[in-house]
Amino acid sequence: MESASLNLELYHFKRTLGEITIIGTWLFDGEQNEPCLVLIRAGEERGDHTVPSIILLQHAYIFAPISGVGDPRTAARIVAQITQNLRMPFELRSMHKVTGVIQDHLDDLIRIPPPPRETKAPIADLLITDPNTGKSREIVLTDV
Repeated sequence: MESASLNLELYHFKRTLGEITIIGTWLFDGEQNEPCLVLIRAGEERGDHTVPSIILLQHAYIFAPISGVGDPRTAARIVAQITQNLRMPFELRSMHKVTGVIQDHLDDLIRIPPPPRETKAPIADLLITDPNTGKSREIVLTDV
């Protein structure tokens, strides 16, 4: 059995929202490459204390805000763990923020395409910040 791997340098999208960075990427598990969301503390992609929190596509329904679809109790337990992994204060405000970030990116998770077959070397990183909302997103340009 092959172990799963996560490459935070290979992603479909990456956004920093305050102290949270959310990455849409893939969990590589041999033949299965499942889209996932990864939440980490902003600026700590390679930090010694970084604990990535992974939400697989197959578990996205847990966080659905639609009554009868989501699983609020399980979502609350997972969000509590993610809040701890992000080293955020364990309070209702932090848990609401993490829940909102996840729910805001469920459509993005569903739309993640299959991973690229070949990885190309990045030639530039662009950071785009919306002046109205302050939300940022990073785009990696690769050589064609």
